[in-house]
Amino acid sequence: MKRFRLYIFAFFMSLCTSTTVSLVIVYFNDNDNHFFSSFIQRFFFAWPTVFLCILIFVPIINKQLDKYLK
Repeated sequence: MKRFRLYIFAFFMSLCTSTTVSLVIVYFNDNDNHFFSSFIQRFFFAWPTVFLCILIFVPIINKQLDKYLK
């Protein structure tokens, strides 16, 4: 199960992050009455982007932090 930890973490972290960011962006920038459809459209663009960024950057950042904070 430990080998899937990064993927599980990336899934939940990207879900939380992209949901929050999409909601905030739509809330403050969308002036029409299509809040839900605007949110869904932005979420489905943001989620895979955030997911891939987490898969790429988390191991790099963790490695560097482990190296410099020992």
